[in-house]
Amino acid sequence: MKVIFAPYLDGNPYQPLLAQALAGRGVTVIPSGPKDFPEVARDTEIDAVHLHWLHPMFVRGSTLRTLRDAFLFVRRLRSLKRRGVSIFWTAHNVASHEGRFPQVDSFVRRRVLRLANGVFVHNEAALKAILDTHPGASRDSIRAIPHGSYIGAYENSIGRDAARRELGLPADQFVFLSLGFIRPYKGVMKLIRCFRRLPQGPRAALVIAGKPILGGSAEELREAAEGDPRVTILPGYVPGDRLQIYFNAADAVVLPYLQATTSGALVLAMSFGKPLVLPDAPWVTEAAPCDGAILYGPDLDECLVRALQCALDRRDELCRMGAICLERARELTWSEAAETTLQAYRASASDA
Repeated sequence: MKVIFAPYLDGNPYQPLLAQALAGRGVTVIPSGPKDFPEVARDTEIDAVHLHWLHPMFVRGSTLRTLRDAFLFVRRLRSLKRRGVSIFWTAHNVASHEGRFPQVDSFVRRRVLRLANGVFVHNEAALKAILDTHPGASRDSIRAIPHGSYIGAYENSIGRDAARRELGLPADQFVFLSLGFIRPYKGVMKLIRCFRRLPQGPRAALVIAGKPILGGSAEELREAAEGDPRVTILPGYVPGDRLQIYFNAADAVVLPYLQATTSGALVLAMSFGKPLVLPDAPWVTEAAPCDGAILYGPDLDECLVRALQCALDRRDELCRMGAICLERARELTWSEAAETTLQAYRASASDA
């Protein structure tokens, strides 16, 4: 069986890990970027196209170009279906977080849902969100496949003290970490605001590392943290070989998302054995073990302030909580994800 993964994006091991597990089951995965997708799909003998993030396939710099490429993208998918090629979509996000072109985004999602032989989500909360927002979607065509872990995908050999020396952090400080692309929906500005309400002193520090994109800037983050030396802003892309430095320097990872249905960053933090501070949302409680996380009501700043203080007060428990998260990550195998994915591929092939 030959399957195109599109778009195949560098920098995230999700697709390579899934492709490797599928290869062990006889599936040849053909990577395709957004630009070469038309040629690859036209000239390659394939059984299926497995779509992942839809936006790179059609979002451009202007509304007009985005509309044009959205129509072309949908037309190519219809042409593939006529050729007998199955269409699958992993809905990493049920809808665009940034919403640059919400009407075009909605148009493409509706068409993909109609054309798809199968849709994959990472939890039951995301499945429910698709059915709630797209009443015409078929429940039978959607499968929940937990996000595989990143254990072993990144080097993890540096110790806590060495990691802190690398970042210039004191050994006795409590360090909260927020790491990853900084987007408005991730709530980083709220995190800074809430952290600054903790009592002053050298006891706690907040490290924010990642590249601000789509609606945020490093300067805005620095302005939000101005006057508080406990907050360290490290803007810029964090390469994979340095992830271990940040995670192993941290006492707890905070993911204060304002909206989401899944998070690779959550799985990544668990894969490094980190305890978590998270909003109390259905998708969170499906993914993270409650004994490994401090959950808070996402509506009020006061709830996040209390959760951060709770982490400080429970410092002696965090090692155990991190071990619980790591154990949960070990259960999230790519082998199981690939097997469920392959079952969907085969079911579509047998129905053809």
